[in-house]
Amino acid sequence: MKRCVLAILLFIPISVFGGDLEDGRAAISSRDYAKARTLLTPLAEAGNPVAQNAVGVLYTEGWGVKQDYSVALAWYRRAANSGDARGQYNLGRMYDNGWGVQKDHREAVKWFRKAAEQKYSQAESILGAMYATGDGVDKDYGEAMKWYKRAAEQGDPEAQRRVGFMYVEGQGVPQDYAEAVTWFQKGADQGHTGSLYWLGRLYHEGKGVERNRDKAETFLKQAATQGSKEATEYFALQRNILQFILALDSDKDCNQRKLVNTELVIPPTSANNFTAVERWTLDRCGKPTFYRVTLNPSPRGGTDFKVGPER
Repeated sequence: MKRCVLAILLFIPISVFGGDLEDGRAAISSRDYAKARTLLTPLAEAGNPVAQNAVGVLYTEGWGVKQDYSVALAWYRRAANSGDARGQYNLGRMYDNGWGVQKDHREAVKWFRKAAEQKYSQAESILGAMYATGDGVDKDYGEAMKWYKRAAEQGDPEAQRRVGFMYVEGQGVPQDYAEAVTWFQKGADQGHTGSLYWLGRLYHEGKGVERNRDKAETFLKQAATQGSKEATEYFALQRNILQFILALDSDKDCNQRKLVNTELVIPPTSANNFTAVERWTLDRCGKPTFYRVTLNPSPRGGTDFKVGPER
């Protein structure tokens, strides 16, 4: 459950602090970590919890110092014990991942909860994830959804994806694809990779929204560009199906063949024992040709497909 630590620092309001603390924050933003360490360490030693958390981040990431989880842990603990929500969240992360301390999900939950109760959105989101997986607490999708929603409503894009996924799976709430689309759209509007993938997938399958292949490909392509393995595999699958059909449809008298449309005939449900059935339409020199594509979950991971003429 590793999270981006830099964001924790960048959202400290500048107007609240002056002098060395503000300059130290700016130094981290500009990646002048040696300067940040010089400015922030005396403040941390003097008891400033924001500086203590910031110095902990430097040691966690190895920014301007030798990476040392034990030292980072000590600084986070000082910040957390002073009531700093970011310090509490980061201390929870250390226990959650076993960095500088023995892994302890229950202790992680304890500190995530303290930060979440201060409405720190990243802590709310990860506390929801702990309830969803049953790490450190009894698995409880209702509690997971409660914390996800709190974070999502504050604009946390990962929490928005998680809320959307809960609606897709019907975990903690009744299954509702339209509501899932709403939350994935919120995450996608912030450029969140996972939300882009799921939004594209729902547009492709026509779940909760009118099926739209162009929109599906737009969202999936953006997700793939941002490193989404799932979106990349989707495009590879589409390319492989098309190449198979073109080979199957070889005609020496026609060299002008192109894909015109794909239509979802049977949506994916576990009851059907396959992922989906699609109808692919090819233009062969002005004449439409139809193929039935059955998509099955592969025992090796990913998706297998079968292609046959549409009768």
